[in-house]
Amino acid sequence: MKTSLSYIAGYIDGDGCFFLNKENNPLKYRAKIIISSTCKFVLVTFANEFGGNVYIQSKRKDHWKRTYHWILQGKYAFKFSLEILDFLIEKKEDAKIFIEYIQSNKLLREELINIMRNKRESIREIDECVVDKIRNVKIKGVSNDLDFPYFAGFIDAECCLGISKYKPKNRPNFTYKISLQCTNTNPIIFFWLRERFGGSITHVKRKQKNPKHRDQIIWVLNGDRLAKILPKILPYLRAKNKVCEKLIELHNTVLPNGGDRQSEEFRNSYSAILCLREQIVNEVHKLNSKGSNV
Repeated sequence: MKTSLSYIAGYIDGDGCFFLNKENNPLKYRAKIIISSTCKFVLVTFANEFGGNVYIQSKRKDHWKRTYHWILQGKYAFKFSLEILDFLIEKKEDAKIFIEYIQSNKLLREELINIMRNKRESIREIDECVVDKIRNVKIKGVSNDLDFPYFAGFIDAECCLGISKYKPKNRPNFTYKISLQCTNTNPIIFFWLRERFGGSITHVKRKQKNPKHRDQIIWVLNGDRLAKILPKILPYLRAKNKVCEKLIELHNTVLPNGGDRQSEEFRNSYSAILCLREQIVNEVHKLNSKGSNV
């Protein structure tokens, strides 16, 4: 049960929302937990495990993927919030306000709605000072096995698993590197990621000043560091498990240093490896284009 709670906490931190609002009726308030995703399969598993309902959203543009919403509200949302509170990272404070809102009388609810709104606006401000603090976080590694299902949930919701392919100068063959990339406007999650897994941080500054378009942080983990954790998150992935398997397969084709690389036997073997890598790259591209387990 704890692994499922940890997983959905990661998913909520990526694509979820603790939603509070006041309806036209001055006495009627509403509190909902909402997850939006193009992966219906995952949302249906949440409904089966924790209750709530899955709704389909009409497409705003024909070429966009269909979006679904998992919604949990009322006493079920309150109980669920208490259960996942300790697993949340990015939206832990939102959950605390959400719980207080449900428990409070109607006189305090308007104030809590404003607190939630103001907190979301202020916490998303990113500057070079914050980015430098993230870069300077000391890497400690994972000390709690429940970090892996949480991370799997966050990856399924928010991140991209892929393969970069490029041709170095003065070399006859392409280089293939497995990669995990997460992009977010909230810096909180990146302190957690850096402390446990390392990785590189990039600050993306918006050239045009638009209140709807905020600066972003991109976190990237690739190569051997990523290869070490993929088998540990694979058992918990629900949407990107097939892509993860392909990245593990590609990394296993990396050859050790040394040996006779000029022999006919090696050239034939390496040619087969290059064909396999190209096949894996194409398969990953297709999986990422249509989405896994949709």
